[in-house]
Amino acid sequence: MRRKDIERLLASWFETSSSTITRSLAALERAPLKLVRVIGDRDSGREKRVVLTTKGEQFLSSMTTEGRAFTQKLLDRMPQSEIHEMVQLMQKAIAVFEQDGAGENSSARKNGK
Repeated sequence: MRRKDIERLLASWFETSSSTITRSLAALERAPLKLVRVIGDRDSGREKRVVLTTKGEQFLSSMTTEGRAFTQKLLDRMPQSEIHEMVQLMQKAIAVFEQDGAGENSSARKNGK
């Protein structure tokens, strides 16, 4: 993934600076984590790409598995009618999110960023 895409996506949810993202990626790249590698982009001398390492792919896979198991445990204890209501609520929330500038940071919009 391109580094600037990571920055854009994170900025849509959090108020982050470019330097904060650079430091965070560097921490993910160093031991003991070594979850990503930051490499030059073939198409641009200035752009960087962030690639998951094997350890990063394994971590992502285990987190996905654990997240699904956690969600399933919650759903198993809920009546079907409540699950249906929750799905409808999430669909409405997603629609509002998409209408509101596809997740742009609301304070950034207010500040003209």
